[in-house]
Amino acid sequence: MCTIHAKIKKYESKPTANVFFRIKDGKNVDINYTSDIIVESVKWDNEIEGYPRKEILSNPEKEEANQLILQRIKLVKQVYESNKYMIVKPSTSWITDLVEKSLLQIKEKSILTDN
Repeated sequence: MCTIHAKIKKYESKPTANVFFRIKDGKNVDINYTSDIIVESVKWDNEIEGYPRKEILSNPEKEEANQLILQRIKLVKQVYESNKYMIVKPSTSWITDLVEKSLLQIKEKSILTDN
């Protein structure tokens, strides 16, 4: 069973950062998936893997970001778990391709159901 954590890399020069998901599965697998989700790096807390509660109460958009991150963690885990036996050595590019394809399929389904 794998574990997935949402993290960011904070830079002094940048006020925002992309959320990346670190996937660890035993001793042999330690890969990252960098998402398109952008957060305010100053207010982000890597320990709780999201915005702190005080930030959420002051800005409901941050709660939406936290929910989006939780949904993406579930998606990455589902994609990884269902495909990990199809490849000898999982890599960052492999998981990125699979997650992006899944996101594209989800968007296409939502477009078809909206029409």
